[in-house]
Amino acid sequence: MREIFVDSTFNTNKYGYELYCVLTEYDPVSLPLSYLLLDTRAIREEGKRGSRLTIVVYCSARLTW
Repeated sequence: MREIFVDSTFNTNKYGYELYCVLTEYDPVSLPLSYLLLDTRAIREEGKRGSRLTIVVYCSARLTW
């Protein structure tokens, strides 16, 4: 495993939750490492998604190495 990537749902529900998945690929099979269900409705800061996704990806990467 040398790289991880993030995939997400977009505009798939009316409640304002976003689903993210941190994945890796091994022998052309995608393997999920973690999931994040993010509620961004009440967050009022700039970069609200990015700061939280950075933490999740960082932690996932540290678990895989």
